[in-house]
Amino acid sequence: MVAGICPECEVSCVGEASVRCCRCGHDFHAACVNTQADQIRWTCAPCAVNAARCSQCQVYQPVEETIKCAAPGCARVRCRTCGTDEDWTCGAHACGACGRVLDDKDGDAVRCVRCPRGFCRGCRPASAAPVSTNAFRCVAHVREVRAPFDVGLIRRRRRGLRGAAVVVDDFATADEFAGAEFSSDDEAPGDSARADLAASRQSGFSAEGAVQPPP
Repeated sequence: MVAGICPECEVSCVGEASVRCCRCGHDFHAACVNTQADQIRWTCAPCAVNAARCSQCQVYQPVEETIKCAAPGCARVRCRTCGTDEDWTCGAHACGACGRVLDDKDGDAVRCVRCPRGFCRGCRPASAAPVSTNAFRCVAHVREVRAPFDVGLIRRRRRGLRGAAVVVDDFATADEFAGAEFSSDDEAPGDSARADLAASRQSGFSAEGAVQPPP
């Protein structure tokens, strides 16, 4: 995920009504998460049940089954299925073409909104679809469909972890997310992305739990 980009629709939150999760620090469009903007203490659905999306396989996992990127200030994680190295650093901190270390302070870094890939502005692949001034979407993700957040699945996985400490949900209100339909499978930026998101929520999900891709 990229700072300032809504994880739900993957469109910039700049200049729009938004709310920030007090746990993960990500900004969401208020309309995308069906809540009021500028709340002082608001928690997104995954954080409410201690879950995080793996930046590599894009599947939500219990946080105790993920490894956080070792780079200071980076919130990306990966699941232990994708790698078990505890001293893991995601690929968003060095240019994927020239290898130069990316520094957010110089404004030359652009990163994919889904996978942990980053480039200098001059090295960004021509096939990458711009999302904002500092973010793009890799061509591999243009038709990619990700499964929505499923709080029930997270709890079943947590119960199945043998020998792991039981992690209790931080908020009693987390049950309100049970059965909720969260997705981030839009194809276009701006209002059309949110319209696609709303349509996918109304149209239902496939047997595998993923939003059906657009025709």
